[in-house]
Amino acid sequence: MRVPATAEIYGLPSEVTNDTITLKWREPKNNGKEITQYTVYQRIVTDGKQGEWTRLKTVTDISVRELKVKLEKGKVYGFVVTATNELGESSKEDGKIKRVKVSGIPAAVEMSDIPSEVTDSTITLKWGEPQSYGREITQYTVYQRIVTDGQPVEWDKLQTITNVSVRESEVELEKGKVYEFVVTATNIHGESSKDEGNSKRVKAIGDTDGGDKKSHDTTGSSCDEEKIILHAVYVSLIIILLIIILILGVVIWKMRKRLSPQVAAQPLDGPLVFSRYSTVRPGWLGIPLSASPVKQVKR
Repeated sequence: MRVPATAEIYGLPSEVTNDTITLKWREPKNNGKEITQYTVYQRIVTDGKQGEWTRLKTVTDISVRELKVKLEKGKVYGFVVTATNELGESSKEDGKIKRVKVSGIPAAVEMSDIPSEVTDSTITLKWGEPQSYGREITQYTVYQRIVTDGQPVEWDKLQTITNVSVRESEVELEKGKVYEFVVTATNIHGESSKDEGNSKRVKAIGDTDGGDKKSHDTTGSSCDEEKIILHAVYVSLIIILLIIILILGVVIWKMRKRLSPQVAAQPLDGPLVFSRYSTVRPGWLGIPLSASPVKQVKR
């Protein structure tokens, strides 16, 4: 006769997503003496290192061979159930120890504080890495919604960040509006909640009409500059034309000065004859020649 064998836990998965499990075990061999109680032990495994055993409960009603246990997400537990008779308690036999990993969707993302009011047209959102709860985070998602008269509308997805080392995002704002922002984390089990307690609200202060006016003023200034340039071009063209006309006038004046006014007289009904001193033909440069219609004089 000796102490009982260690009870065998069965039906326990290696990984769970719930925050509770029900341990169940089979009646072990009593080795000649009646079993008087069962004792359930638990320990935490951190980075592969075994913690100390903690007694969860002693069950004296030996017909009851199950126990509901609360768990924390992200932790790895080891469980064992011993049996006791009048000769003592069974060992915490390694072959009867069951390990279970508690994983789940990541915890809500906590954002860094941002001012309640901003005057800039952009704001940079930043956040810390949340608890992954046993599974690697694969992405972050940034959400935004507008608050009108104190009532927020539905969330709109702004950005999905798959490089999880990046935990910030620059967001554009429209002046005069009130925004709320929240960031979620996702792993293989799903996306974290849009926890209201972790959302941030900011108001983009400034007059939207003023902003439009500024835009219109800018457009008006641009138009004014174009008008000034066109005016300068027109003035330049006019000046150039005036200079050309002035030059032509000077040339014509000099040429007329060089013309001889002497012409031979011809009968009124006879052909016009120009003197040999005339070097300009009729119609030259549009200048009419003042030749008198007199008869030709013999030399």
